[in-house]
Amino acid sequence: MANSRQPNGASSIHQAKDGRWHGYVTVGVKDDGRPDRRHVTRKTRADVTKAVRELERQRESGAVRKAGQTWTVKTWLTHWVENIAALHVSENTIDGYRVAVNHHLIPGLGAHRLEKLEPEHLERFYKKMRDNGSAAGTAHQ
Repeated sequence: MANSRQPNGASSIHQAKDGRWHGYVTVGVKDDGRPDRRHVTRKTRADVTKAVRELERQRESGAVRKAGQTWTVKTWLTHWVENIAALHVSENTIDGYRVAVNHHLIPGLGAHRLEKLEPEHLERFYKKMRDNGSAAGTAHQ
């Protein structure tokens, strides 16, 4: 009897008891050394095969996002102002950055996922700041 097990690192597709198809693709190694296996699920085998092939193409071209929690503008700006900028600028400068981040940027743009932030979002944000009475210099900053 032939062994039906795929070799380590190979993609796999199977149907679950609920009838949905599941595909798994190893796209690399996580920072902690464990394999980074991505999961996709679809209603038909053809759809999940297509999604698995797309993940494999992304893996081969090096275009797969790193595993982990996606950053929002809020989480990135908070991390940046407290852990990066604070170490390299004066106290007065970091105070100004904190005001800009906490009073303008996070309330206006904080919920956007960082990788999906578009120039149009920033343009609307600048216009909204100006319409709410902020000086051009404040919006520019």
